[in-house]
Amino acid sequence: MAIKNEIPLKDYFEGIIEGMEKGKKDFGINYKLIYCIIRTQTEEEAFNDLKLSLHYKKYFNIIGLASAERNNPPEKFKNIFEYAKKEGFNITIHAGENGN
Repeated sequence: MAIKNEIPLKDYFEGIIEGMEKGKKDFGINYKLIYCIIRTQTEEEAFNDLKLSLHYKKYFNIIGLASAERNNPPEKFKNIFEYAKKEGFNITIHAGENGN
């Protein structure tokens, strides 16, 4: 999603992590993030993003699936989730968030 807004995914990750680390330092807030694959992505796009997210793995403990469900079943990402599980991630799938 960040890429479609012309923000490199690396910058997107690092900006979020910087803010979370500041919250941890300033307020003692611990965190882990969920990296969400967007259902409208192709399997190739999702896999490329997942590979990049591995560089930030210590901040993410879950890989999720989110966005438009119609014509984007979870089975479309079966290979992605199998790879993510091998890399030690937990999996979550969001449903019903946009009414279709």
